[in-house]
Amino acid sequence: MKIGFRIFRAIIFLVPALFVFIAGMGLSGLTITFGITLVTAALATIFYIFIYLDKNLNEKIFMEGLTDLFFGIVLFSYPDPDKQFFIVIFSSWLFIMSLLTLSGGIAKKQNKKYLWIYLLSGIFYLIISFVIINYVPDAFSSINYTMAVVLIVYSILTFYLILSRKEDIY
Repeated sequence: MKIGFRIFRAIIFLVPALFVFIAGMGLSGLTITFGITLVTAALATIFYIFIYLDKNLNEKIFMEGLTDLFFGIVLFSYPDPDKQFFIVIFSSWLFIMSLLTLSGGIAKKQNKKYLWIYLLSGIFYLIISFVIINYVPDAFSSINYTMAVVLIVYSILTFYLILSRKEDIY
C-alpha cells in the first residue's frame, strides 16, 4: 500500500484531537468531528481500494475501512445519541484498531523488527478502550481530553511506523 494514504489517514485522525485542545471542544463536538473523520477515512480507503483493485491488497486495510465506515454510519444514524453512546462507539473502534495492530505485528515476518512497537501500541489501545468505556460519569468533563490524547498517540504511532518502515503498517 502506498504510504501517502496512511499519512493522510494519520493526519485526519489528528484533526478531532486538535479541535479539542485548540478550540476547547466538548464531547458533543468531538462526537461530530470523530464521526466525520471516520466517514472520511472510510471513503479514502474505498478510493484507495478502487485505484489499486488489480494489486494484491492487505485484508487488514479492508477491515480498517469497514470498521471506520460501520462506526461512522452508526454514529450518524443512531436516533438518540448521548455521551455514553459515543463512549461505547469510540471504545469499540479503538478495541478493533488494537486487534488489527496486534495481529499486524505478530502475524507478518516483515514486522518482527518492530514487534515491540506493535505490541506496546496494541496493548495500549486495548487498555485505554476499557478505561474509556468504564469512565465514571462524574469525570465526563475530562473524557474528551482523554480521547484526544488517544487520537494523538494513534496518529504519532502510525507516523512512526510509516516513516521507519517506509511501507504500510500492516
